[in-house]
Amino acid sequence: MSRTGTSIWMRTFGYLAVGEAATGLLRFAALLWVARTLGPAGFGVVGVGLAVAGYVVMAHSGMEAVGVRRVAADPGDPRRHVEELVGARIGVAVVTYALMAVALLVFPASDEVRRVTLVYSLSLFTLAVDLRWWFVASEETKPVAVAVATSAATYLAGVLAFVREPHDLIFVPVLHVGAELVSAALLGMWARRRFGAFRPRLVSTPWVRNLLESAPLSGIKVARAVMLGFDVVAIKLLVGSSEAGQYAAARRFALVGMIVVGLYFNAFLPRLVKVDRDSHRRGSALLRTAWLRSAVAMIPLGVVGSVAAVPSVAFLLGEDYRRAGTVLAWLVWTVVLASLIGPFQQALIARDAAGAALAATTVAAVTAVGLALVLIPRYSLVGAAAAGVAAEVVRLAGSVVAVRRTEKALVS
Repeated sequence: MSRTGTSIWMRTFGYLAVGEAATGLLRFAALLWVARTLGPAGFGVVGVGLAVAGYVVMAHSGMEAVGVRRVAADPGDPRRHVEELVGARIGVAVVTYALMAVALLVFPASDEVRRVTLVYSLSLFTLAVDLRWWFVASEETKPVAVAVATSAATYLAGVLAFVREPHDLIFVPVLHVGAELVSAALLGMWARRRFGAFRPRLVSTPWVRNLLESAPLSGIKVARAVMLGFDVVAIKLLVGSSEAGQYAAARRFALVGMIVVGLYFNAFLPRLVKVDRDSHRRGSALLRTAWLRSAVAMIPLGVVGSVAAVPSVAFLLGEDYRRAGTVLAWLVWTVVLASLIGPFQQALIARDAAGAALAATTVAAVTAVGLALVLIPRYSLVGAAAAGVAAEVVRLAGSVVAVRRTEKALVS
């Protein structure tokens, strides 16, 4: 990979990393406040609602990757890309939210869980109009960094002001969605300055094309949501709300790392698309560079994180959450494995082999569900965490095999 390509990619990720660092600190402070205020049982309800909503929110998230790939390959008409893709995402959001609301009527959950899930699922609409994918594809990530940090600050201020006792639980998802709307509004204003006014369009041909093209990518996101959220739901149903709160707290800590990993490889995708389009050999070199960087950086962090998990969680959240620290010692390795998987998954998307990435992630999701149902009744929280780690190992193996097949196809 050329030095210029490396510097562009790292600068693009650098802005995202700075923004996410600020966002992570702000949201981490909010997490501590919410977890301590609601207690394990209340935080379990929030965790379950967020997990269930995550399944439906991911239903149209594949369109983000479609947008990144399309803009990176054809940057000359940004307004058309934005209008068509946002229009399609709004259309999908309306249908998905309606179906989810009906499904919740038969879901075995309390009214409180249903309300929290319905509010969290409004993220379907805030994410539909969020244009961070366009800025990432254009490798202009400074506005994204500012927007997400402002959103996190808004969320923190909101929970400090309105979440004062366990009965204030419903404010948590309301403020979460409101903060996302702040980010979307800021990026919309920046986009308007960048390429002029735009209006989402639900035109039949682009709508169908966007939906079909994004289907494998959305499937990947849904499978990932199952991998990252089914364990919380299963613990709530099989063990109880307090245990679900312990596990949800550990999962939220691990998700901070997952978000950083995701941002890193979101910045990697447009650079890989451009490099791989010019030379498959240079694209393969970029892929190897990304994997080696991940391995060198993340494996030592995984060791440190596992050792520090129990005392750190107990110190930050209190003795009531000590079991969450034990869970986090396991879940740290899901973050490490995700960082090793990221380059391969993005390579498959860049090379129009999203079906192979979907297959690997689906097999991993099935593994996560099956092992969770077997291990949770016997080993409780640790069983769920072990199932998550095993599922990531399966996803890594499947992704490596799929990329090797694409390499052989490109050479031939």
